[in-house]
Amino acid sequence: MPDISAYLVAKSDQLNALDLVGKSMTIHITEVRVPGGEQPVHVYFQGDQGKPWKPNKGMKRVLSLGWGRETDNWVGKQCTLFCEPTVKWGGKEVGGIQVSHMSDIPGPLQTVLALSKSSRKPYVVQPLTAAQRPAAELSSDDQARLLADAQRAAENGVEAFRAFYVLPEVKPHRAVLEPKLADFQKTAQQADAETVDTHPTPEQLAAAERAEQTTTEARDAEVMDSDSTAAPEGLS
Repeated sequence: MPDISAYLVAKSDQLNALDLVGKSMTIHITEVRVPGGEQPVHVYFQGDQGKPWKPNKGMKRVLSLGWGRETDNWVGKQCTLFCEPTVKWGGKEVGGIQVSHMSDIPGPLQTVLALSKSSRKPYVVQPLTAAQRPAAELSSDDQARLLADAQRAAENGVEAFRAFYVLPEVKPHRAVLEPKLADFQKTAQQADAETVDTHPTPEQLAAAERAEQTTTEARDAEVMDSDSTAAPEGLS
């Protein structure tokens, strides 16, 4: 059946609450501009088609609480937006964009939103899990290189792969790695197992040294026994 989603999008220079009616959207932030004015903060994201999200004061406070007031720190992070129909403007419910999930927060983010000058309500933002994050836009060649780098890291063991996985330049693209994550973990574990097999433990080294010492002592004892039973030179 034909999809009419494209015809439901509001004509505007920004992302609108109407664009999110009946759905949510997880965005990957690429740039934040602060031109001032009535809507001073413009959040650009992958696939925005030149229509940034201009968060209201409540959502700016939420983002600042989770990621800090320096907007450069927001770039590369992700959040899930939805339309909250009860948001008021001029005393009337007109709907507005709010945040339900954010990446890079350690746990649920709790704050309070002002509904009016005399009314406030608790507001909670949940952490955005890796499974909920959209795949960052990478070319097929870049994705192939990322997967190859991950494979090389896994071949060096669990710790090497963990170090690779938390790199700042890798974090925005983890969704590319997710389908093969179990394979990478298995490879890393196998690499560690092979390292253990080829590199003796301290206990194994100590046992080998004791065995070598025992062999040396036994050899020395045999030499001493043979010397004691040999005839003195010139009497044979």
